[in-house]
Amino acid sequence: MEDKIILKKDAPVKFETRKLTGWFSENHFYGINKEKDEDNARYCECTHYECDKCGSVYKKNSYCKRCSEAKREEVFYSLEEVKYNGGPFFIYQSDKIFNSEEEYYDYIEYDSIKDFDKLVLAEEGDYLEKGAINDFLENYFSDLNIDDFEGLGPKQETQKMIQSLEDAIRKEIGTVYYPTKLRFKL
Repeated sequence: MEDKIILKKDAPVKFETRKLTGWFSENHFYGINKEKDEDNARYCECTHYECDKCGSVYKKNSYCKRCSEAKREEVFYSLEEVKYNGGPFFIYQSDKIFNSEEEYYDYIEYDSIKDFDKLVLAEEGDYLEKGAINDFLENYFSDLNIDDFEGLGPKQETQKMIQSLEDAIRKEIGTVYYPTKLRFKL
């Protein structure tokens, strides 16, 4: 059974006078203000919206997929286009990363994927920024609101241990890549 679609402009609300005068929907009173209260009453009763831009109908607690896809395309084609010279890359707005063209072609041959032709270069990045643990501890001690902050910070030996920990974390995680704002075609 198909759900009945009720657009906001067609929502069954009424303006009536009882003990209160104003906008009602399903026994809820919203007030007398023509713009705001009528809009709230209609929102409560509607099931779907009509997109202001393209006119397509979508569920009220959702978004217009057609306009969203168009915006996504617009953003992709606004990225600078470069020539691919090797290295890792992503499929646009996904977590699919490829280290080589061969890996990519194998993937698209055996898996059906959306936007397989929208590719962006990857750049190497730090999962853990240098000094992140030291910065955290500094902020922690300063947030304690202790009058005499001197002497509470990490000692020299502790700072060396923190640096060793950060280096070990980076080594264990390995190389982390992030998408750039550079697109290309294979």
